[in-house]
Amino acid sequence: MASPFELLGDPGFHRELDDLPDIVREQVRDGLRTFIAHPLEHPKATRLHGSRYPGSFRLRIGSHRVLGIVLAGPRLIFLTTVFTKKRDSDYDQALARHEARMAAQGPPLRDHLAGVRKRR
Repeated sequence: MASPFELLGDPGFHRELDDLPDIVREQVRDGLRTFIAHPLEHPKATRLHGSRYPGSFRLRIGSHRVLGIVLAGPRLIFLTTVFTKKRDSDYDQALARHEARMAAQGPPLRDHLAGVRKRR
């Protein structure tokens, strides 16, 4: 059996997570624990439409959503944002944060993403 993926988060993700109420923060953490075992087949994860980064996903955890990217080669999940879904327009703002936080990443994540884009 393959080991779980490594989980990393953008500082903005951690700030957003810290701002959530304690009970919600624990729900998100519990959801992420189950997600890291099989992120590519998780039933509550979907491909993030509109992202220019291959492997970007949206994970539903109750009324909250977590956005990030799965890098299968290095077995890494990078989390970019967490938010409470109240209306469909919340996705637009979250996608903008995801894209900005992904663009701000330096090596080695940026180098790996450039290699994935070239192979597409």
